[in-house]
Amino acid sequence: MRPRIQFFESAIDAFMAYGTLLRAGAVALQNRDFSPDLRMSLMRDDQDVLPNDIVARLLDGADHVDKAPVNIRNALSKPDVAGAQQLIRSHAKSLDRILENALDMQSPPDAQILPPYRYFSPIIAKMDQVFPFELNDPIETPQVLAFQHYLETVENPWRQR
Repeated sequence: MRPRIQFFESAIDAFMAYGTLLRAGAVALQNRDFSPDLRMSLMRDDQDVLPNDIVARLLDGADHVDKAPVNIRNALSKPDVAGAQQLIRSHAKSLDRILENALDMQSPPDAQILPPYRYFSPIIAKMDQVFPFELNDPIETPQVLAFQHYLETVENPWRQR
């Protein structure tokens, strides 16, 4: 069970780190103190001008990403493993929509703030390793069911006391 617990903890940590990164980018823009690798991350128009509301968009993304750890922990405390997995996928996808006009989705790999689809792709890939499934499999694979049963015990690290 330890690899599955570690996976969810690292996914939660990744969401928190991404929120911190978005806030740091917003603060740097507000202070007009941003590096070239931050500039590479940001969406610009044809005249290389940043959108007027880019700080607000980054902060909206950070506010949205802050909800992910809480929602994932709540799902795991219920316990609802499939729901927690779906939350990871859906929060990452909704961040793409929220930030599509703030972050350059084609930014280079060394940009300070990677687009959500690129930032979260290793987490999604790790989830698919930890909870493997085949097409046409039910969501409740043996790995999911085993972890679900584990979370139903007093050993659940996310159980609300």
